[in-house]
Amino acid sequence: MKNIYPKKIFLFISLSLLFLFVFSQEIEIQNLGNNVNSSCAEYNPIISADGNTLYFMRSNFPINTKGTAESQDIWISLLSGDGKWLEAQFAGPYLNRSQFNTLFNVSPDGNKLLIGGAYKDGINWGAGFSFIERNGDNWSEPHYLDIKNFERMCKGEYSSACLLSDNKTLVLSFSEKEDSKVNDLYISFLHKNGKWSEPESLGSLINTEFDETTPFMAADGVTLYFASDRPGGLGLKDIYVSKRF
Repeated sequence: MKNIYPKKIFLFISLSLLFLFVFSQEIEIQNLGNNVNSSCAEYNPIISADGNTLYFMRSNFPINTKGTAESQDIWISLLSGDGKWLEAQFAGPYLNRSQFNTLFNVSPDGNKLLIGGAYKDGINWGAGFSFIERNGDNWSEPHYLDIKNFERMCKGEYSSACLLSDNKTLVLSFSEKEDSKVNDLYISFLHKNGKWSEPESLGSLINTEFDETTPFMAADGVTLYFASDRPGGLGLKDIYVSKRF
């Protein structure tokens, strides 16, 4: 399979090595407390580039868009001057438009959000991704990313994405197999006409017959983190890192 990643990729570290690093540095893991955590599930945290805004998903909470009946909404907590997270707030209808809402990415300047769902004219038409952009104090309607052949290619149950800091490159996770929960990682590039290229696999150095999902690209643009349930890990899913040189 052709390796379309711009530079050669080396897979060099797994979660076990991350654990060794964490323990050797004596890093303390702390609960964020009742201002962020509730009796419901909180997950998929994303912190803004300035470190002052925490976005996360909360499921089945009473004031979610669909309440306690199978709902997932986006919530926000701000960092106070004394370094504590303030009480989380419901992100509002501009982000929470469906029964299951997901935030994948926040641009470095905080003015562009990548959410789940192919929104056209305010309606979520299904699998895909959309941008919401801020103009002053107002947010735009979500507008979907026109990714060539994505609707035809994405046949699995789940998908996720990460937008690189250049705002022109997407790393995607999805499956081309019908109803599959086993994803691979792909890459797509923004064309001058505003459309995105057909997703291309990151190749066998990254993808396996097992699940590769939840990609995250560091601000350096060369360090890719993702989760996989491939053999050799320590849990159901483990964190892996790949760098391009």
